[in-house]
Amino acid sequence: MEYSSFTRTYDFIDANLLYMRSDNGGTTTLEVVKVTKDKAQILFRRPEAYAHEAIPQDLVTQMSEPGTIYLQAPLEEGHKWQTTDGSREIIGIDVAIKTPTGNYKTIEVIEKRNDGSTRTEYYAKDVGLVYAVDELTGESGYLVTQSLSKLAFKGWTESIPYQYVTGPDAFETATEKAWMTTNTSMALIFTEMFQGKYTVGEVLLPKRSSIQSITTNGQMSGQGKVITVDFTGDIASIATDDLGKEKLDAMITSIDQYYNADEVAVTVNGKPMVVKNIVTLTKEEPYYPIDQAREM
Repeated sequence: MEYSSFTRTYDFIDANLLYMRSDNGGTTTLEVVKVTKDKAQILFRRPEAYAHEAIPQDLVTQMSEPGTIYLQAPLEEGHKWQTTDGSREIIGIDVAIKTPTGNYKTIEVIEKRNDGSTRTEYYAKDVGLVYAVDELTGESGYLVTQSLSKLAFKGWTESIPYQYVTGPDAFETATEKAWMTTNTSMALIFTEMFQGKYTVGEVLLPKRSSIQSITTNGQMSGQGKVITVDFTGDIASIATDDLGKEKLDAMITSIDQYYNADEVAVTVNGKPMVVKNIVTLTKEEPYYPIDQAREM
């Protein structure tokens, strides 16, 4: 038998959509689940998801490929429904499960797959999946259990790569620890970081300016992942700073590295960024030029 654990963060709750990241020690997977009074169904899944990403609901709707229904009403023993690879059935109610995060009364669901394997899952109220068993009998069989080892209800820390300026065309790098909660705005996190409110203390962003939003197109790194960063109009004042270009470069590079993006589009009040003597972006060429040799 093989034992593994997983941790989970609930990054965003947007109306009836739940954005959650689960880390099994090998990779971190983002799942967007639609929760209604009748069922909880996965709409979108993406592996290698290491950032706190706000994927707009309309994009989720466009990209969604409705998958497994994790739970379906009525929540009664014996209730069964079909999946694309077999069937799922509720086989237990108020089943006691002990995990490193605590003891739970759970709903026990078994999924029987067409290849003969089974997966038994245990769902706790207000928590979600807390325990799972994957099993296949026979010569090539296996038995793998997974247990929830960490669940952050009140928040968690996340590492943020941070590049700052030490002189003309001179940069240093650091890693900041940011406190996250469900629905935390990464635009606010980066605004505060760039205004010197974290441990490094270097001010890159003019005090009157801020990042209004950071959005993603929902793609994976290496497959056309674009992050769009929108600043307020006061960012134009960075043009009067002798190190203005370096500071803007450092901010965009930091954001690029955190999201592991393929491109970063930068706007000011929704329009392609134009900062005198530093950068001129257009609708045709909206991406900020990042020096790949200087990436962290």
